Amino acid sequence: MQDIRIVERIKSLVLEYLESEGVSIRDSEERVRELVHEAGAKSLGERWSRQAEQEEPERWECECGRKSKGRQRLSKTVVTLLGSTEINRMYYWCRKCNDQSFWLDEQLGSSGRSLTGKVQECIALTVAEMPYLGAQRILETLSGLSFAHSTLEDVAESLGGALCAQRDEETRAPEQVCSDEESVGNMCRSTDGVKVPLREDKGWEEARVVAVFPYEVTPGGCDAEPCSMSDSARIENCEPTGERMFSIVVRFKSQARARGLDRAKRVVVVGDGAPWIWNQTRLHFPGAIEIMDWYHAMEHLWQVVNTLF
Repeated sequence: MQDIRIVERIKSLVLEYLESEGVSIRDSEERVRELVHEAGAKSLGERWSRQAEQEEPERWECECGRKSKGRQRLSKTVVTLLGSTEINRMYYWCRKCNDQSFWLDEQLGSSGRSLTGKVQECIALTVAEMPYLGAQRILETLSGLSFAHSTLEDVAESLGGALCAQRDEETRAPEQVCSDEESVGNMCRSTDGVKVPLREDKGWEEARVVAVFPYEVTPGGCDAEPCSMSDSARIENCEPTGERMFSIVVRFKSQARARGLDRAKRVVVVGDGAPWIWNQTRLHFPGAIEIMDWYHAMEHLWQVVNTLF
C-alpha cells in the first residue's frame, strides 16, 4: 500500500513537469527516464551515505588481519544503474600494511572503482556478447549509461581475470575421485573446439569448450536443462582442457549430490571424433562411454561413402 502511494506521488510530479515544460510526445520517454534516473541516483547517494554513517563499524578488519580504526569521512562520485551520485563514507587505513579501505565501497561492490557492482555486472554481461563498440551503444541506448571504451575493457579484463584465476584454482585442486556412495546420476560430458577471432587483427585461435549435465535414458532422448548444466570455455592447449574437464565433472558431482540425484550408472562423453578429445577422455575418465555426435558421424560417413562410390 505504501508503494502505491509513493508511485502516485511520483506520477503526479512527473505529469506536472511534462505539462509545465510542454514536453512533446516524441521526447517524453527519454525526458522522463532522465528525470527519474537523476532523482533516483541522488536519492540512492543520500540514502547510502546515511546508512553508512549508522552502520559502519568503528574498526574495519584489513586483509592482513589487523583491525584499523576509521580516520575520516570522504566523498566519492559513483556510477549506479540510475546514473552518477555522490556518497560520503568512512575511510579506514591500516598501519601494518599501509592499505586503505572503505566499508561502504565493499557493500556496493565498488572498491577501487567508480562503478557499483550492479553496473559492473551489466557491463560484463554486455561485453561478453559483443565487441566493445557495440556494447557501448547498447548500454547507452537501453540504460542511458555512457562508458568509455577503456572502462569497458578494464571491467571485462578484471572480472574475467578473477574468474579465470578461480577456475584455475579449482583445476589445481587435488584429484579426488568420488566413491560409489558419492556418485550421482547419469552424466554427459560434451567437448568441442571452436575457432574464435582475436582482437587487434591477431588472427584466429581455437577455444575449447566443455559442458557437463545430467541426463535420463528415455525413448527419443532428452534435452539438458539449462539450469543443470556446468560449462566452461578457454583458449588453451588440449592438456589443460583435459584437466579442466576433470575439475568440472568433480565439481558437478558435488553439486549434483546436493540436488539429490541418483548414483551414477554411467558417464558418457560426446565429441566430434577429434583424437585429442578421446585421448584426454581416456586419461581422465577411463571406462567412460565415448559417442561421436550425430552431425559429425554423418559427416564422416558421407566422406567414406563419397570415397567408395
